[in-house]
Amino acid sequence: MQIIVRNAKKSDLKGIIRVHVETWKTAYKGVILDMYIQGFISRTQTKRWQKQLKNMIEENIFFVAERDKSEIIGFAIGGLERSKHSNYEGELMGIYILKEYQRQGIGKALTGKIIEELIKMGMNRMLIWVLENNPYRAFYDTLGGKVVDKKEHEILKLPVVAYGYNNLYELNSKLKS
Repeated sequence: MQIIVRNAKKSDLKGIIRVHVETWKTAYKGVILDMYIQGFISRTQTKRWQKQLKNMIEENIFFVAERDKSEIIGFAIGGLERSKHSNYEGELMGIYILKEYQRQGIGKALTGKIIEELIKMGMNRMLIWVLENNPYRAFYDTLGGKVVDKKEHEILKLPVVAYGYNNLYELNSKLKS
């Protein structure tokens, strides 16, 4: 099986939505109330949400991981830091990988691509917001991130923490080794 990481295209929308929905079902079960998970799944089927996702593909750094050039199995989004946090210019906005493909280096590959693009944009610091009770938080710890902030998610009313990375060049080297 060959995994390819490449820039996302608008034509990837269906596969991206499938990954997004499936990862919400598996990663957030027991973390987020089922009504929010079901609400998210319903929202992904609306034309408005799909248009927003298409815009995200065009306006942000957006990579997909693809199995054998046919099936999208993960994706990552990055770009300018959105919360105007004073110490960070870039943000890893999200990373989603189907459960059966996790722990195979795909998350590191996707993260590495986002970091390379942030570096090309002249950035050296990055932030990622993650649910405090996210069972996959250890991924950000293993990359050397430090919790630098905490707040409540506006919709879910759950605590989220921000992991900060202060040297993207160093992190990029670590991901490649």
